[in-house]
Amino acid sequence: MYKVKFNGRKAMGGKVFKSYDEARQAVRRYLTKMFNLGKVQRDELDIVNRTYTIGIYGFSIVNVAK
Repeated sequence: MYKVKFNGRKAMGGKVFKSYDEARQAVRRYLTKMFNLGKVQRDELDIVNRTYTIGIYGFSIVNVAK
């Protein structure tokens, strides 16, 4: 069980994801949407790699299952 945080605060409505990969994909979909709307600019590293590096944009994925 994983949650997404943005700069230390809960993000994505506090939704809990079953796997790390599922949470990562949700963040990347969100960043792609924001990029297409012109609200986020891609970092130079992401242009080279053709994918988003989540941490550069302030997102982190934390394990909440204990």
